[in-house]
Amino acid sequence: MSHKFLLNSSFHKFLKSIDHDISEEERAKGCPHCGGSLHQANYPRSPFGVPMEHREHYAERYSHCCAQCRKRTTSGSVRFFGRHWFPSPLLTLISALMHNSINKCREQLKRLFGVIISNRTCKRWKRWWKDSFVKTKFWKGVSGIVPIAHLRGPFPRQLFSMFSALKDPVSHPLGSAVSLLAKRLISVVQFLAPLAAGSLRAV
Repeated sequence: MSHKFLLNSSFHKFLKSIDHDISEEERAKGCPHCGGSLHQANYPRSPFGVPMEHREHYAERYSHCCAQCRKRTTSGSVRFFGRHWFPSPLLTLISALMHNSINKCREQLKRLFGVIISNRTCKRWKRWWKDSFVKTKFWKGVSGIVPIAHLRGPFPRQLFSMFSALKDPVSHPLGSAVSLLAKRLISVVQFLAPLAAGSLRAV
């Protein structure tokens, strides 16, 4: 599994552009609480596991504040997974590896991504995907349109399989050089983006 695209600035910049579009769509809808106008009120983030040269693309989270009721509205995101410290693309890839033994998984994480995660964290993530993910309002809402073959876990690896039909790299916005894994990852984090909305703590 090649992960070299994680070192490509264009990949991270593209994810930020997706987040911007999602945020603007949310702003245009107005406040979900009172219908008032939403003003930009981004807040800083400093996620783990992102190479220093790409952290500028994760320095802030798009968010809005209502001009009337002052309540905050934070849209979905392909860069951030709730309040979790690891960015969504890295967390999703890491979680997809967690179907081997914990020790083997930790070795892969260190070798592929240069990050060290405790056994306790690995177990917590696996438990969340297995038990909590399928109970979320998001999953209950989309499970009716997900092909039957992909309704059961393990997650999120099963979600990568769901987007396995994506094979033509030429038509992708990142250009012909983008890898199949990168395409699938972008599709998966876009699919999961609503999970990051609001104050959801995710995993």
